[in-house]
Amino acid sequence: MTNLRTLYGFEMKKIFKRKMVCIALAVMVLVCFFTGISVLFTYYWESETGESLSGYEKIMEDKGYAEAFTGRLLDDTMLQEMQESYEKYNMYELIYDYVYDILHDHDKIHTVDAESLYQQREKNVQGIWEELKLTEGEKSFWEEKEKKLSKPFAYGYTEGYMMMLGNIYSLNVFMLMLLAICLVGVFSEEHSRKTDQLILCSKYGRTILYSAKIAAGVTFAFGSAVVFFLTTAIPTFYIYGWEGFCAMIQMELPDCSRNISMGEAVLLLTVIYLIVSILYGIVAMVLSEVMNNSVAAMGLMMGFMMFVMMFEVPTNYRIISQIYELLPIRILAPWQFLEDRLIPFMGGYLTNFQFAPICYILISILLIWFGNRKYKRFQVGGR
Repeated sequence: MTNLRTLYGFEMKKIFKRKMVCIALAVMVLVCFFTGISVLFTYYWESETGESLSGYEKIMEDKGYAEAFTGRLLDDTMLQEMQESYEKYNMYELIYDYVYDILHDHDKIHTVDAESLYQQREKNVQGIWEELKLTEGEKSFWEEKEKKLSKPFAYGYTEGYMMMLGNIYSLNVFMLMLLAICLVGVFSEEHSRKTDQLILCSKYGRTILYSAKIAAGVTFAFGSAVVFFLTTAIPTFYIYGWEGFCAMIQMELPDCSRNISMGEAVLLLTVIYLIVSILYGIVAMVLSEVMNNSVAAMGLMMGFMMFVMMFEVPTNYRIISQIYELLPIRILAPWQFLEDRLIPFMGGYLTNFQFAPICYILISILLIWFGNRKYKRFQVGGR
């Protein structure tokens, strides 16, 4: 155990001694911080009095308006107030925009009542089910979830948590880029520098050497993921506020059928994000061992990322499309909360957010095992 700790410390030093690692990590941290504060420099609005507002001032204005609505039901009383006062008071813009997200018709907003509003939402949800070609069993699953939703919905200010849902998707991309740059040399540099046979002579043995390298890479990946998350989350919640943890996710995604809060949604994606980061680190290291070339391994990871981000698979191809949406690059997008296709499991169903992390953990274990076999064979065979 002492030998493993010694080698682990040595491998960690090797990772951080590479200038490229320090530069990439510093740049990515700055990008993450800017992601959290970008609204301060990007958006400018007009206030109710016609005065120009910065993005931050607009956020504070909306947050103040939202406090007057927080906890109130989106019922006939609320809709009538909005219809009578929207032209006079900007504070009802929040309610107007939410109703428009359901109706997609500006004219109907001025006459809609609560019953018609929720009927339209139900039609929207069923439209998603039809587009995704859900089976009767899947529809029954989500119908039960719909019954548990408290209607009419209670309004809640959730902007900080919605921003973090989008930010986590960006962090996912940043992590893949960082690990593709920083960890592809963990194994390949031994081969390119012809030091692998010298390492083979080590008294610690190949298994301990491999374990130390994997442990160091996983630690770097997990630690970087935590730093990225905190660097983004702290300024985001400082700007938007922590309010809305218990607000229902339907406040931001009205067509969602999941009975969770916005805070729970952020925590769920955060856990998956950390698991995905470890998977990326393991993929980078194993690829570097298999290909014996850090540039090729990095190019493969970057190319795969760009391909998955740029191309969509039509929902007509049910199985292929569903698998495609479970890929780590896509699973952390906010729209995945509208991914209602399920995976049959032991007489029941698993959602995408239940099935995906289990797969990622199993794939990580399998890759570690495969990399270990490859590492031992290369050391012995020299190829």
